[in-house]
Amino acid sequence: MSIPGKAVLVSMGIFWGVILFGVNVSLTHFNRLVEPEQPLHLLEWRVERNQLEIHLLGESYHLVLSEDSYGQLRHRYGEMRRAVIDGAESRRAAAQREIIESGWPEKAAGLWERVNNYISMKMERLK
Repeated sequence: MSIPGKAVLVSMGIFWGVILFGVNVSLTHFNRLVEPEQPLHLLEWRVERNQLEIHLLGESYHLVLSEDSYGQLRHRYGEMRRAVIDGAESRRAAAQREIIESGWPEKAAGLWERVNNYISMKMERLK
């Protein structure tokens, strides 16, 4: 079995995007025309204490989470969130270092000064 190519993955992503867009448009028109008491949603979920409630196209599913699994989920979410934030912070810091090392702020300040001088010179000529 081989790994699918990038073109296949992109095609599948576009396919599912179009399908989900069509379902969303259909639900919007259904909710507008029929006006049900509670509008249909493609997917909606709520977590209340140790119960997960999922609504999928009007059908409701309830999953009971034990305190252990709920705590584990919160812990994993916290770990993943921290990893994403740390990754973003390190990339931001690297980009700032690269900008400062390249001398970009000084170059921009010099360019801004030259533009202001040029504008001042043109304004003097117009007077």
